Amino acid sequence: AALETPDVARAARDGLSTAVVMFGSSARVVVPPALDPRYVARTLRLTEQPISGATNVAAGLQAGLDVLLAQDCERRVLDISGDGSHNSGPISEVREAVQQAAEADVQINALPIVTTAEPNVAAWFEREITEPTGGFVMASGWLDFTRAIRAKIASEVASNDRPND
Repeated sequence: AALETPDVARAARDGLSTAVVMFGSSARVVVPPALDPRYVARTLRLTEQPISGATNVAAGLQAGLDVLLAQDCERRVLDISGDGSHNSGPISEVREAVQQAAEADVQINALPIVTTAEPNVAAWFEREITEPTGGFVMASGWLDFTRAIRAKIASEVASNDRPND
């Protein structure tokens, strides 16, 4: 629903391309880069969610970076959302992906989903993922995830409208 808001539609007319990667213990591109946010929303509604007890944040970041870095664009933002910190593979893989993003001028923004199982996940995302790339964290719970994702996308679209300093 966040992709179908008027602000996102306006940004898409200005060249906002969106791709979607889903990850659990592994990652896969479920929507390749597309300029039509309504197409992305429709495709997501038809996509089966991965079920996994593991959270391989490094795989999600790397798959997203592979998609982003193949695109010719002025600004690259990687959004990541999850309800857990990295628990599948060495943390060094996360740090390598974040460093690659920072070196390629990719901003990573995060929408961690805070749960009783991982009450400190927002701090983890900020420390390990967003801070090194100049991104931001907007935490939510499962009950307010829809509102949070809309607010996060609106913030990113608004920041894209600002003139460069």
